[in-house]
Amino acid sequence: MSTEPVTLKFKVVKACNTFSEYFIQMLHETSLGLYRIYEHNVRKIPQLIKAKSRIERTINNNNIINARITDMIDNVQKINNIDATDNILDMIKRISSLKEDIEAASNENKK
Repeated sequence: MSTEPVTLKFKVVKACNTFSEYFIQMLHETSLGLYRIYEHNVRKIPQLIKAKSRIERTINNNNIINARITDMIDNVQKINNIDATDNILDMIKRISSLKEDIEAASNENKK
């Protein structure tokens, strides 16, 4: 009977040591995992901030360009409503018809 308690005590001590080793290993792996996450964040967050600022600048520039395009469209649409542009278009048409008449007359003179 005296060997049983020693064997049982040895098994209990061995089980406790094994459990402690596994527990320490799990803690180490957890802290190692947290360290890797921390390291990843330290490397990636500054890159993400730079990318975000570039995207914000691009969006801002696009908004400015869109506003300018809208202004240009409005200005072109307003030009169609001005009587002077109608007069200018009529004058251009008259000049082009005069040019055609002059060319036709010079072609007739050459013949």
